[in-house]
Amino acid sequence: CDLVKKYFTIFVLPCRLAQATQERTDLYAKQGRGSQFTSKEERDKWIKKELKSLDQAINDKKRQIAAINKDLEDTETNKEKNLEQYTVCRYLWREENAEQQALAAKREELEKKQQLLRAATGKSILNGSDSINKVLEHFRRKGINQHVISGYHGIVMNNFECEPAFYTCVEVTAGTRLFYHIVETDEVSTKILMEFNKMNLPGEVTFLPLTKLDVRDTAYPETNDAIPMISKLRYSNTFDKAFKHVFGKTLICRSMEVSTQLARAFTMDCITLEGDQVSHRGALTGGYYDTRKSRLELQKDMRKAEEELGELEAKLNENLRRNIERINNEIDQLMNQMQQIETQQRKFKASRDSILSEMKMLKEKRQQSEKTFMPKQRSLQSLEASLHAMESTRESLKAELGTDLLSQLSLDDQRRVDDLNDEIRQLQQDNRQLLNERIKLEGIMTRVETYLNENLRKRLDQVEQKVSIHINLDLLVDKIEVEIKDHIKSMERWKNIEKDQNDAINSDTKELEKMTNRQGMLLKKKEECMKKIRELGSLPQEAFEKYQTLSIKQ
Repeated sequence: CDLVKKYFTIFVLPCRLAQATQERTDLYAKQGRGSQFTSKEERDKWIKKELKSLDQAINDKKRQIAAINKDLEDTETNKEKNLEQYTVCRYLWREENAEQQALAAKREELEKKQQLLRAATGKSILNGSDSINKVLEHFRRKGINQHVISGYHGIVMNNFECEPAFYTCVEVTAGTRLFYHIVETDEVSTKILMEFNKMNLPGEVTFLPLTKLDVRDTAYPETNDAIPMISKLRYSNTFDKAFKHVFGKTLICRSMEVSTQLARAFTMDCITLEGDQVSHRGALTGGYYDTRKSRLELQKDMRKAEEELGELEAKLNENLRRNIERINNEIDQLMNQMQQIETQQRKFKASRDSILSEMKMLKEKRQQSEKTFMPKQRSLQSLEASLHAMESTRESLKAELGTDLLSQLSLDDQRRVDDLNDEIRQLQQDNRQLLNERIKLEGIMTRVETYLNENLRKRLDQVEQKVSIHINLDLLVDKIEVEIKDHIKSMERWKNIEKDQNDAINSDTKELEKMTNRQGMLLKKKEECMKKIRELGSLPQEAFEKYQTLSIKQ
């Protein structure tokens, strides 16, 4: 800041020198008019004409100065606007990157939950669910079978809620029926299965057609030691038949003793909160149940993660849309040159590239404003110096108007000329010194600007580019990690297939060994029998008749 002030001071001194020189010239001209004009009237006529010309020139100078002042104000305003816009763009860019990272983290969390659910559930069942989703997506893309899409309501587990305290008994009761698929009619399930088989998709599926389920009201025992399981489930009345079919005949009991009594008395399945079951047929089932692998808990976490993921995506899209619209409006007011970038923003929904391009343009515009500011300032000072000189001449002529025509200056004017001569000599000396300093300062400013443009700003661009690359790499890493996980899943699937094949081979080998051993034993026994036959010799006819009707064991 001090350097800039000193730089402008160098231009003030020449202006003062020009004013003093002009004032001295006016006084010498005044002295010369004694010989230039023959009468006072002739001189006054010339002065009036000169004043008129000077007034016009002064007005022109004032208009030029006002225009430059306005230009400088506009330049400063635009520079501040551009700086503010640049700051906003950088903030939006950082905000978008943060939300992208949060989105990637939420996707990773969702994938982990899905993997845990797959580990806790049969592979064929989950493959079946994935395959049905593919069938429905196929129908959506083709725009066909809309009644099938609307008639499919998802799996049982996704259509109800209950308190976490009941997770264990509900899971044990339902078993794989948690993954049964609720459909409106049997026609819907038939259409899905036909396309399922046509596309050769893997997995097993079981449907619950609401129109085909025969469910009757159940009379539950009135006791404080047990409650109907279905009363603890929250679901839509639309699916009442499906949930009564799965859970309608089960009671949640306080203890195994109560379960045994009620199962025998009311012919109903009973279960404790810990998952110990008593069937209405008399069978008892129980043991440790790992609640850490609760499928209902995993499904609840997955739904929550999916909702949060959807909210993040919606927030990201909405924030980008809203912010870009606001930026576009401001850019329309500030810069007509942004039309190409605005078109790109509308086309690509204000992607990261458009924001970075906008930041670069604003930075260049700010640099251009800084470059043009000082030349305009120097031009303004030159015009102001010229204006002061003209006004000084005008005042001198006005003062001379109507005075006596003299061949010599008055004592006051002569003293003023002497003072001006002294001032001019001092100003010229100072001007020579400051000229050298000006050259030195201009060199310093040139070096500073060069260092700023060629080093610091380039380094800033490089840093911003590296940050952008780093974020893109993070997204690429996330994508590759997902692909790696898919490959690992595929590898595990093939390993399981290989294990099944090896088990089958081992089983067949063992069976072959058994058959080979049995063959050897039978051959040995055959030889022993043949030997005994030979030792017996020929049998009489009555022996054949006696033993012909008996079995081998007899």
